[in-house]
Amino acid sequence: MLEAMALSYRHETPRTAVLAMIDELSLSSGPDGYDAQADKVTLVTMHGAKGLEFRVVFITGCSEGLVPYLKTQEIPEVEEERRLFYVAMTRAKEELLILCPRRYALYGQRLERETSPFLSEIPKDLVCFTTIPDPPRKPAKGKQQSLF
Repeated sequence: MLEAMALSYRHETPRTAVLAMIDELSLSSGPDGYDAQADKVTLVTMHGAKGLEFRVVFITGCSEGLVPYLKTQEIPEVEEERRLFYVAMTRAKEELLILCPRRYALYGQRLERETSPFLSEIPKDLVCFTTIPDPPRKPAKGKQQSLF
């Protein structure tokens, strides 16, 4: 699928082709070639998950600014993000795991974020929070001493 898509943009500049492919992929209605009987992991966006069900669902990156994705503070967009989050959660038949990193790297920057405000809307009796401690830091490799 990606090969055929890439070929359709072969006359574009690399940047234009990549941006167009991302747009096309993000607007697709679901995962192409999805087989519910296959023993494999399926990666799908919240938009693409509509209408599908999975035994186990992982929602990753559930941090403030990512879920909801806040490019603007407009209320209609936040409400649409809330609806998408609900759709993503309800795709799980048996188990739902929501991952909320407090620290992560994005575009080469190290960021610290709170968890998504949407998590506080889930009834407490339905949630089991687990904090995974940071891994021990590796000792810094020897640095050359400054001469000045």
